[in-house]
Amino acid sequence: MRPARALVAAAAMPPFTTKRLYLIRHGQAMHNPRAEKARAEGCSHDEFLEIMRQDDHLDAPLTKLGIEQAKEGEARYGHLMQDVDLVVSSPLSRAVQTADMILPPTEANQCGATGSQSASDHARSFATSSSSGVDPKRLVMESLREVNGWLLNAKRKSRSDLESDFGPSWDFSGLENEDSLWTKELESQLECAERGYLSLLSLAERPEQKMVVVSHGGLLRFTMNMHPSVGVRDGRNTRTASDAEGIANVRCSKSRFGNCELRAYELDLVFDKDYNLEGDVDLQKLRPDVVLTEVDLEELRN
Repeated sequence: MRPARALVAAAAMPPFTTKRLYLIRHGQAMHNPRAEKARAEGCSHDEFLEIMRQDDHLDAPLTKLGIEQAKEGEARYGHLMQDVDLVVSSPLSRAVQTADMILPPTEANQCGATGSQSASDHARSFATSSSSGVDPKRLVMESLREVNGWLLNAKRKSRSDLESDFGPSWDFSGLENEDSLWTKELESQLECAERGYLSLLSLAERPEQKMVVVSHGGLLRFTMNMHPSVGVRDGRNTRTASDAEGIANVRCSKSRFGNCELRAYELDLVFDKDYNLEGDVDLQKLRPDVVLTEVDLEELRN
């Protein structure tokens, strides 16, 4: 990536318009509590992975705390997303649960889910209907899953089980029935970042302008911090007490997302000047730079 060029020249280019993305990390899941506590206390990455291995759980659902975090997320962020066109989620249950609780589907679209004591039983107990009255399309995107392989919490349920758990409000058509992508080998951070980059290109190609994207801490961090074709800049005006004292606000998007934390971004693509964008454009081949500009949530509330 040419970061200086990308961050300075960020602007929508026809036929691609600027997209508004609301990026959200899922709530606390069953494999998270001890590992996240150890991370906060300064454990090594290897120690973090070992604790997650010890607490592993197939397609780990939300904990009770994770459910509460998602409920709080709806109260905190729901009004910001009243005009979204699309909700996109990782296929892992904890992400779909979080999406359904932060931006609940209407009761009509919940009908038909039959899972007994499933992940969606928790979600539906809180997601009776959207307080905003909005019922955007809901799409599950395989590429938004967490760092893949080795751990069972990174392995999803079958498509048929997910459809049973979460009902007809979600489009699972992009998934094979069985999770053939999961392997016994842990995906590298750079491979994960590449998946995240390709996911952003897929979102840029879609017709919707405002999207909620629910994914995972690892994928978001590696994509936004490690991929050579992704640039992140801070477009917020919010001033903190530290700013007032002359200390730079370094949180921006370089820090790891907290559970159910929402950050809003404008997504733009930056192409080489000699690119011909006439006719059918294959972003996967052109591989433009992606610029994510963080937007001030306080301004969105006004």
